[in-house]
Amino acid sequence: QQAAADLNDEPSVASDTTFILVANPTLGAFSSSYGSYVPLFDYVPRPIADTRFNTIAVVNEYDAWADPISQPDNALAVLNSIMAMAFVHPVAHFSDLSSVPQENITSTVNDQGGTLSFYLVPAKQLPLTMPLRQAGVPDEVVNEIDATLRPTIDAAYARNRPPPSATVATAVEPITSGSVDRTSASVKPSKGSRENANPSRRVSAARPDAPDVSPSTRRGSSLPPSAAGTSAPRSPVR
Repeated sequence: QQAAADLNDEPSVASDTTFILVANPTLGAFSSSYGSYVPLFDYVPRPIADTRFNTIAVVNEYDAWADPISQPDNALAVLNSIMAMAFVHPVAHFSDLSSVPQENITSTVNDQGGTLSFYLVPAKQLPLTMPLRQAGVPDEVVNEIDATLRPTIDAAYARNRPPPSATVATAVEPITSGSVDRTSASVKPSKGSRENANPSRRVSAARPDAPDVSPSTRRGSSLPPSAAGTSAPRSPVR
């Protein structure tokens, strides 16, 4: 990490040089404490500097240093992460990147043209149950235990949580007097409701107390009759 930053301004180093970071805690466990002193390691974590070089970051699933959990109240995930320090972290540099599925690879390009690629190496077996395998418990038995525990453990990682569902807005047809008339005409009350209906509480589409806004009664209005929204003239009665 520091070597790439130091060599970035060295013209003798080709830009197609690639740096590989394996199980780097700077990108994992210490990613939320950049600039803060860590007394246990006498270390101040820094973010990866943007360089013209390409960088590959190898992260093994469940490794507490490189792949920390995001839900610390998940006891199973915490125990599994601790066991990964013993069973996953020490052998992370043996990871086969060619077997990493495409959906586990993400890349970003910085302003200097360098690409940072993350490879999340999936764990075939849970670190939590590795002692059972070492004790001679048949693999098919431990595999069933893994299948039972893995959903709970995976739920402690933000990457496994489903995205929030989007709210779908539906278009609402505006209510017009015509649509109200059609709706009123399509609804036929039952016989009992007609007998028990209270005429004083009936609601009409046309308000009986609405003022007359026809051109003949709109005195003093500055709007011409054509802008008043009148209906077409009626045919004369013969």
